[in-house]
Amino acid sequence: RNTEQDNLVVPNLMEGFDLDRIQAEYVADLRLRNINKEYILRRTAETEQLEKDIADLTDLIAKPARIPTPAVEPPVSSEGALDIGDVSRMSVEEINRNWSAVRSALSKGAM
Repeated sequence: RNTEQDNLVVPNLMEGFDLDRIQAEYVADLRLRNINKEYILRRTAETEQLEKDIADLTDLIAKPARIPTPAVEPPVSSEGALDIGDVSRMSVEEINRNWSAVRSALSKGAM
């Protein structure tokens, strides 16, 4: 019970109950190995981090202004309008965001 580190479970069982290694391993594998301070502290820390993450995500949902907006400007040629070269360098997301300018560049016969 007082074993704080996982690697000390078997030796402590051997010493405390006069068991050989095989017997101590068997007893330790009965999930008693997990009932030690190190295991509990790890699980507690994981739980605390998950609670913080949930609180942050809940706040993010409640305050959409916290969601960063990508600072990506559509590529523009020197004339101020998109041309086929600009469109060919755009990602699918950029094309979707700037569809009207893309459609205009494509309709000018630049392809």
